[in-house]
Amino acid sequence: ILFSDQGVKLLKEVMEKSDTVRYRVFDVIIDASLVSGQALECAQTKGFITKILEDLESTDVLLQLTALENVSRLSDSPTAYTTLRNLGIFKGIGAWLGVSGRSSGNASYTGCYFGLVLFSFLLKNIRY
Repeated sequence: ILFSDQGVKLLKEVMEKSDTVRYRVFDVIIDASLVSGQALECAQTKGFITKILEDLESTDVLLQLTALENVSRLSDSPTAYTTLRNLGIFKGIGAWLGVSGRSSGNASYTGCYFGLVLFSFLLKNIRY
């Protein structure tokens, strides 16, 4: 039901309301994807995973952190981890950190914080 044509249309309409609502929808999609490989495949083919990854390139630091948190949550599943790796997200995160650290006057703090988040993310996923 969640990934039916009508369900996807409704989810995408609701996601347009605000960033907060969009990330609540992402929470539901990620939870379903962690439980079911079929749900993960549907989330990817319907474009939800790509939308999460697009926020890594946002100029809004909070959106970037939320997207990174969602990538981290998804990587808890070996299947989702493989999907993210195949999408090149882990290589992209390193490049992303280099870009985001130069974008503001607090570049050293931003880069340092993102570096710590990435480091904990990589440590958590080193088993794969």
